[in-house]
Amino acid sequence: MQLVPADYLTAATTAKIANGDATDFGPGYGYGFWLGKNGADQFVLAQGFGGQFIFIEPAKDLVVVATSDWQGHSDTANQTFDDLYEAIAGKVLPAME
Repeated sequence: MQLVPADYLTAATTAKIANGDATDFGPGYGYGFWLGKNGADQFVLAQGFGGQFIFIEPAKDLVVVATSDWQGHSDTANQTFDDLYEAIAGKVLPAME
């Protein structure tokens, strides 16, 4: 049973807004998803308040989900997210070749 129609997922993960240099992730923003690129890997990233995120790289069947409560720890939270992102995009994705 498919819960979300495939055509909506395609539309949601297609750039609707070009973000230029707004983030280190990549070319744009879809419907609630950042669209990222790391070398040949193209991924989708959803971020929530307080440290939640979903990182998806469809070509490698990779989904990483994190839930946390970083409220009140903004300096630490930003660095922690950056570290996690670097570990996923910079180490996990290349290791899956």
